[in-house]
Formats: sequence, C-alpha cells, structure tokens
Amino acid sequence: MTRFSAIAEILPDESIREMNFLESSFFKQPSKSIPTPTQLRALSKDIHANPRPRPMIFEELKVFVKFGPYVTMREVPKILGWRVDEENYVLLYMELSKERRCRMVGTDLGA
Repeated sequence: MTRFSAIAEILPDESIREMNFLESSFFKQPSKSIPTPTQLRALSKDIHANPRPRPMIFEELKVFVKFGPYVTMREVPKILGWRVDEENYVLLYMELSKERRCRMVGTDLGA
C-alpha cells in the first residue's frame, strides 16, 4: 500500500498533485477529458464505506480509474494521468483494455 508521500519520491516534483500525459492518443481526441476527483466521489457507491473503493470504469471514455487512500503503484497498460485530491486519495487514470475489463468482470463474479 502506497500513499502519496511514499510515491512522491518517484514523481518529477513532489508538489505535483496532478498530471496528464497529453501525448497519449486519448488526449489527441477533441474535447476529451478524464473525470475529475469530484465526479468520481459523486459516482462511487462505496467511497465512504470502504477504505479500498472499487475501481470505476467509464466505458464511453474507455477509461479505468483505480483510486483510494491506499492505491498501489503497479505497472499498467497505459496511464493517462493521475490526481491526488484534498483527502490524499491517489487516482490513477488508465486506458481501459479488454483484458482489464475481463478481470473486472471476473472479480465481480467472485473469480
């Protein structure tokens, strides 16, 4: 489990609390943006009940968001950006792949 203070060492500047990788194909599309931390909090069904909220999928954007105060930094297929919100929740925005979607469905089914 890694909190922002621990991952800050690997960031270019620990004062950076958000980053978008604008060179990714996602941001090359006109008027495309990733959901804000406020939007995620409003849509999450378990953010206040679970210290490890379930990741969220935004099918229309093809974006997968892993977030929470104990988010771990793991290799991901394609990271679009990150945020650290006012409660020190780390939000990792990733490209939604078919493989990740299948793993999420497997988790939902108890696999």
